[in-house]
Amino acid sequence: MSVPHIADRSQICKQEMHASFLGLETKYSVADFVHNRARLDDALMTSLVTPYSGNLAVLAAPLEAHEAEDIKPRDVSEILHLLKQRYECIVVDLPHTFDPVTVAALDLADDILLVPDAGHSRHSRLRSVR
Repeated sequence: MSVPHIADRSQICKQEMHASFLGLETKYSVADFVHNRARLDDALMTSLVTPYSGNLAVLAAPLEAHEAEDIKPRDVSEILHLLKQRYECIVVDLPHTFDPVTVAALDLADDILLVPDAGHSRHSRLRSVR
């Protein structure tokens, strides 16, 4: 049985990164989700995510940094609650900072996977994170 999943690319990054990693050109972003939340229905939610495969969709980061500044922690919480009603698994790629928006996403996580930067993390530091 196919189970829908969504990946939320929350890091501020350019659309070209999506194209290079997943071959996607996203039309909408998390910012569009926030700006339209008062009228979100099933059809609008479906249109705001970009399908990657039958089991994976992407909700992209805003293309412009100023759009990301409008996203508040309560917006992230609301978006994740809405997405949890539609998707069995949500993967959120967060920035390296622990700002209020990032913490809001981490607070709702069932599991957290720390991915160290190659060549920038010492083994002893990573072991102490456990």
